[in-house]
Amino acid sequence: MATFSISDIRSRAKLSGKSNKTVNEILDELVLKQKKASALDVFLSISNLEPELIIGAALTLEDVGYSIYLDPHEDQNKEHSSSIKKISREKAKALSGLMDRCQGMIIVTTSAKSESLWQLWECGYFSGKKGRIAIMPITPVNAEIYRGESYLGLYPFITTYQTQNRQTILVVKYGTKVYCTLDNWFAGGEGLLE
Repeated sequence: MATFSISDIRSRAKLSGKSNKTVNEILDELVLKQKKASALDVFLSISNLEPELIIGAALTLEDVGYSIYLDPHEDQNKEHSSSIKKISREKAKALSGLMDRCQGMIIVTTSAKSESLWQLWECGYFSGKKGRIAIMPITPVNAEIYRGESYLGLYPFITTYQTQNRQTILVVKYGTKVYCTLDNWFAGGEGLLE
């Protein structure tokens, strides 16, 4: 069990582009798919990530059966910025309605800290509403432990786990302890697997 490496996430994104689609076309397809769903498993909180990493993270979660909400990419450089001027009540209201449709929230990050004001707001809202937030660290190389700084250090992180029958599942880890499967954790489950 380890964190998600940048090269693994990039490789997953590249698999989706084998049909000669552009990054924006792939993101459009992901956003269109989520608009059709009445409920979603995961609110994917992203901040200042390269589009290729966003696609790879989203598809990695979809590969193991999760439906996701991903902010439309046109917002990434405009409204979902760390600039305080971009924060509005309308955006907050829209995001809260979308978060209410999701079982859990996963913060995708390539560093130990986040500088996004929206991400901080999303964490506060979701923590108070549902309480199921985990970090999906994308690190330069696979690491066994992830330690986030600031508020990212408050939450467990997810990693892949190979079952005895060679099925890949996602699990929630606190430090070195595997807490439970992501499915069980989203459903309110508790308890160590190891």
